[in-house]
Amino acid sequence: MCVALHSCLPLASCLSILHLSTDHHCCRYVEVERARLTRILARIQESKGDVEAARKTMQDTVVETLGGMDKREKTDFILEQVRLCLEVGDFVRANIVSKKIQTKIFKDPELDDLKIRFYSMNVRFHLHSHNWLDVFRAYQAMWDSPSVQATEASAHRCLKLQVLYLVLSQYNNEQSNMMHILAKEMMLPKLPMYDSLLKLFITKEIFHFADVQPGIAAELAAFGDFSDEEQALMLKTLHERITQHNILVIGAYYARIRLDRLTDLLSLPMDDAEKHLCEMVCDKSIYARIDRPRGIVRFAAPKSPNELLNDWSGDISTLLNTLESTCHLIHKENMIHKIV
Repeated sequence: MCVALHSCLPLASCLSILHLSTDHHCCRYVEVERARLTRILARIQESKGDVEAARKTMQDTVVETLGGMDKREKTDFILEQVRLCLEVGDFVRANIVSKKIQTKIFKDPELDDLKIRFYSMNVRFHLHSHNWLDVFRAYQAMWDSPSVQATEASAHRCLKLQVLYLVLSQYNNEQSNMMHILAKEMMLPKLPMYDSLLKLFITKEIFHFADVQPGIAAELAAFGDFSDEEQALMLKTLHERITQHNILVIGAYYARIRLDRLTDLLSLPMDDAEKHLCEMVCDKSIYARIDRPRGIVRFAAPKSPNELLNDWSGDISTLLNTLESTCHLIHKENMIHKIV
């Protein structure tokens, strides 16, 4: 530990006031003071505009194992490390450092401010790579925070962002389950547009992007947090998710459909409709095969010989049960009416 202290040149002037010796036992008792001085030095460097130097000063300090520092100060220190990494665009290191924080500590109401900071940084990190579902998870984790529930405006904002990022997420079982859970939120009816948007996605019916585009575009502009490029990307992604939803609905109701009829239902050019369908097939979100010469899309997957035999056996069993029930009813009528 002493070697690390003396090799850290930017901190030499600050640490000289501690009169550290080369004895290992001496270094053990000043680790907390060293961490605090490191943060002071990083703050000075950042105030001078050298954020990269501040990040380098903070990055090698390990506080999660320090017994003399309480959990609030440890968490605050790590969050500062994450923030500096995000400021310089080092998103990989920011993600690694953030994993040092165990989220179970945020069950303590006294750490609510740190919880909001932590998940806000998570939002910033995942927005960089447009991991919409992870952004939703971050806002979902903030939902029960006292500071979020303190005012109706903050609660409504958090709920709106949950709905937006959830519908922007790629379709899978988790996303579908979370939609049904979020739709039961008691506060959602107070936000009619978001309530109806979520219901459109969980209802097995076709709807079109043009029906929701004006309202969503106005809402994104009203937030004031999104750049024009980000708003355009979110609207484009929403259009794709609506198209994917419609394809899933069509696949649930149709075993076969003509390609031109499919494009009419999706309100898309044929090339775009085929592109989205192929992407969903590649993602294994749906089964589909296109017969180009005949212009037919088949959604029903061919059955294996075992499945065909099982279906045939089930049909025969159903037929025999029906026949037996019919014979029993005929015999019953004969007995009742004493028909010879």
